[in-house]
Amino acid sequence: LDMHDVQDSRVWFPAYCSADLMDNDCIESLLKFRPPWKEELERWKKQQSEVSPPCKPPLEPNQSILPFSAEEKEQLKDLPNKDYLLDKAMKRALYLGLVDIIFAYAYNYRTNMGESNVESAWTVCKMSSTLSWLEVFRGSVHEVAYCSLRRTLCYPLYRHWQLALTTLQDTRDIFHLGRRKLLQCLLSLHRLLGSTEPYYILNNLYITDYCIWIQKASSKQIQDLASELDEVKIAVSAIGWDLV
Repeated sequence: LDMHDVQDSRVWFPAYCSADLMDNDCIESLLKFRPPWKEELERWKKQQSEVSPPCKPPLEPNQSILPFSAEEKEQLKDLPNKDYLLDKAMKRALYLGLVDIIFAYAYNYRTNMGESNVESAWTVCKMSSTLSWLEVFRGSVHEVAYCSLRRTLCYPLYRHWQLALTTLQDTRDIFHLGRRKLLQCLLSLHRLLGSTEPYYILNNLYITDYCIWIQKASSKQIQDLASELDEVKIAVSAIGWDLV
């Protein structure tokens, strides 16, 4: 990530972040926005609490909480049936790359309040080191979160520390909802990139395979990753820039 740090520092513009700190009304509306995964997670936790011992609650919600839309079902029909031969290190890199991509997706969703615009594909790809740098993360979830938070303060339209932390919480929520929710986010991203030149090529490089792979990924590993995200605590001072 040394090259990332250097490049991020080059484009870091403190006056831009200072302006966003002053524009409280706009940022506050973005922070107050409730994406659908907030309610879905509340319903899922309620459903888990209603399971009586000795029965164990399932690791992730089913279609009663996360139904697929007709459009998503059509997308799933078009996906090929593939298997992937992956060793432990490759799987870890895939999971970490997924954290990076979902963070970028969640930022775009929140800052556009659930809508997409002509800049959405650019925003997601610029926010994601995987999609913009072809980065392969091999370290920790903390490393991915650190990189994502820094990029939130460098590249997109809204550069605000609390917004970055809120997006990190969105990412946690999505992972706690498991494979089905992750697949819905990936399918949404697939539609977005597929309709935007030149970003559609990233579907061929990443998103299509992620859509196929996530369906057979380990539910336990997804929840373990969500727990790792819960443990991530990054102070503003760790970013290395003066945000005050």
